[in-house]
Amino acid sequence: LVVSLLAVLFPFLVNAESITTMRIAVDVQTNGSILVSESILYDFGDVEKHGIYRDINERFTDSEGNAGMIVISDINVTDENGIPLEFTTNEDSGTMRVRIGDADVFVSGEHTYVITYTAHDVVGFFEDHDEIYWNATGHEWQVPIGEADVVVWTPVESTSHSCYVGVQGSTGTCESSDARLDGTGKPVVIFKQKNIAAGEGLTVAVGLPKGIIQPPALASHLWRTIFNYIFLAFPFVTLVGLIYFWRRDGKDARGRGTIIPEYDAPEGVS
Repeated sequence: LVVSLLAVLFPFLVNAESITTMRIAVDVQTNGSILVSESILYDFGDVEKHGIYRDINERFTDSEGNAGMIVISDINVTDENGIPLEFTTNEDSGTMRVRIGDADVFVSGEHTYVITYTAHDVVGFFEDHDEIYWNATGHEWQVPIGEADVVVWTPVESTSHSCYVGVQGSTGTCESSDARLDGTGKPVVIFKQKNIAAGEGLTVAVGLPKGIIQPPALASHLWRTIFNYIFLAFPFVTLVGLIYFWRRDGKDARGRGTIIPEYDAPEGVS
């Protein structure tokens, strides 16, 4: 009976926390990077916790199935008033985790977290267009998102745009506006989605004409590729090191070879 009750109540206990709104601003730069600002209104309910963590996936697959990796830098976290908040970062298995909160302070109810950072190498370069493909909310949240808004500013008016809602790889679409100029005269596209379940996310794609975004220099691209995939060399380096030390120190001494017993009496003994 207890197990049955827990099975019924577990979803409600998990969803006691939620993200009320997640508002994301993406400013596309001509050097191929994007400036990202996330304003997350998180509702802890009656649960007391130290804070939240935001997982940013550094591995992605673009709209045409090409795999890639991005680099995250210049991370900063404040509250809605611009007051700095304590945070730490950790990279593991292609994910940048931003852990926000004070280990000595508990929080409950609604709190706003503003996370800003720069993401490099997010632009895909195709034959007839370039594309910004961005997993805006992330799919790692264990709580539902009541409403998500994504505003994407581009250097020139975009040629196409689309968005995808649901679990990783889903093709469900969201509400979006046509490309237009904002109040400052800068091209913008806006995406909106309500009621995103835990484990689901919102991904946006914005196409641009060729020649607007500068492709990375070959040396820079090569270095970032090596940096992103250097972890793949660790097993090989470890194997080479083990072989070296085994050849140097691990072999047994050759000894004197086969020892043949002799049954004659020693010299001078009858």
